[in-house]
Amino acid sequence: MKRDSKILLVLVAVAIAMFIFGYANVPLFKRFCSAIGIDLSPNTEVAAETSEIEIDSTRQLKVLFTTSVNDDLPIVFESKKHQSEVFVGESDKNMYHFVNMTDDTLYFRPVHSVFPADASKKYSMIECFCFRDMMLLPHQEVEVPLVYYFKPSLSEEVNRVTMHYTLFKRDRDDVDLTGTPGEFNMETN
Repeated sequence: MKRDSKILLVLVAVAIAMFIFGYANVPLFKRFCSAIGIDLSPNTEVAAETSEIEIDSTRQLKVLFTTSVNDDLPIVFESKKHQSEVFVGESDKNMYHFVNMTDDTLYFRPVHSVFPADASKKYSMIECFCFRDMMLLPHQEVEVPLVYYFKPSLSEEVNRVTMHYTLFKRDRDDVDLTGTPGEFNMETN
């Protein structure tokens, strides 16, 4: 076989392998995120009223709230409470504070993750800023709520949960700022 034929064969094999990897990458990434407790699709379903959920006053959870900003977004992002103690089934509310530190309008998406993995599948958000893309005007400050509860089916071994939110930059053309279920009112400071 000529050298040119061998190179062509190798290039075709590489192109086919790249196509297969690209096609399989999305489902593999979704499985990986699901396994470690990262929810890639926002929780757009508004949870049932918490009055319908039975509170287990014998099971108390310590909930830690953490935040991070990705993509060098010039935003101050923090939760009012850094931790909370709640009973399983009891709703809790925490406020999140955003400040745009620039003279530009910023577009971003909050993405949540809950650890451990069992807790990520056993909680519901009643109200959350993570239901949609967000926009901050120059130097704008807002406070938005997170109202959530953990379902009684949460494993009895879980007594500490971390709720983490990361902000990811979005291009203006890719942002959907239309209302979705669970939409909240942004209170400007």
